[in-house]
Amino acid sequence: MSSTPSLSGYLHPTCRAVLLLCAILTAAYPIPAQDLHEAARTGNIARLGVLLDQGADANAVDGGHRTALHDAAQNGQVEAMKFLIKAGADPQLMDDKQRAPMFFARQYPDPAVSAAMVGLLTRARLEIPLESNPWTLHYAAARGSVSVGQMLIGLGADVNAVGSNGNRPLDLACLKGYVDFVKLLIAHGVKVNVRDKDGITALHNAALGGNPEVAAALLSAGAEIDPRETASGATPLYYAVSLSRTDFARFLILHGASTTVRTRTGKTILQTATDNHLTEIIDLVRR
Repeated sequence: MSSTPSLSGYLHPTCRAVLLLCAILTAAYPIPAQDLHEAARTGNIARLGVLLDQGADANAVDGGHRTALHDAAQNGQVEAMKFLIKAGADPQLMDDKQRAPMFFARQYPDPAVSAAMVGLLTRARLEIPLESNPWTLHYAAARGSVSVGQMLIGLGADVNAVGSNGNRPLDLACLKGYVDFVKLLIAHGVKVNVRDKDGITALHNAALGGNPEVAAALLSAGAEIDPRETASGATPLYYAVSLSRTDFARFLILHGASTTVRTRTGKTILQTATDNHLTEIIDLVRR
């Protein structure tokens, strides 16, 4: 019995060569960056998963040197951002106008979504080495190494020094929730109300970290309870409620934080707590 001939047996040699070339090109060239960017813009998590499984680069850039993380941030796609960061997307990459995804997160018109994205990017950024030199106060603060911090301060380290990424040791310790390191810095004269270029204070960073003990230490040292960041006008309480940091929000409210302040778009603490189904905070605000 004769075997069934293959399809290639019927193809002209030129056609076979073209098909072979197509197969080689498909294997040699990566998945177009625009596919990943479109999935990020629309928040299509399933499509992101397929593309990344097929070998797409989480840090692939388009013509404007934007990554998919830029597009997700500009379009308020928080879950897509989480997915991309877990897949290795770098939150510090800049587009051709020197803007990181954080720029778009801060500019997003919905303050609740903006705060969620800012918190996500801030925490992701802390997973990247903050200083190449482990013998810096910033490095120690980001890791909660109190003994190293004490030694460095004893050697003359400036507790208010600004690091290479624009943060101070106090900001990093607050973000990580390292209350003992925060207390160490306070004991050595750190300025608790200094704002960064975006108007964010240590208490804002503490709200992102979510440890009420850090807030207690800052307030005892004279931290303002209702500072407003520049872009959205959000207070630390607004950050806490936006990120569902219930314990932190409760602490601030019970210590006098304003529950009537509005963001620049008019969003209130009560509206945000309602959106996030924070029953305890809703009750506190109404009382």
